[in-house]
Amino acid sequence: MVQLQCMVWSHNYEKYEGIIMKKMVGNEVVEMTKEEETEFINIQKQAQEDTKKEKEQDAKEELNRKNSFTKFVAMGLTEDEAKTIKGYKPPEEEE
Repeated sequence: MVQLQCMVWSHNYEKYEGIIMKKMVGNEVVEMTKEEETEFINIQKQAQEDTKKEKEQDAKEELNRKNSFTKFVAMGLTEDEAKTIKGYKPPEEEE
């Protein structure tokens, strides 16, 4: 697989349809083939989707942490006690 370096960058790839995309090969700038353009655009779209999913997951985890803390305090734990529970895993039951 050829490593692609594109000189055109945008979050809206469809906007650049018809524009000649180029890549660096050694010290030379050459036009990308249609297959390389498609591969580059697909890689960029996938990276954006992955980043979006990671941000959504991080936001969800942060909300869960805040909600857990609030619930622990509401149950009567002090804030210090509630803070120590982060990452708590109950001990496994012995048989």
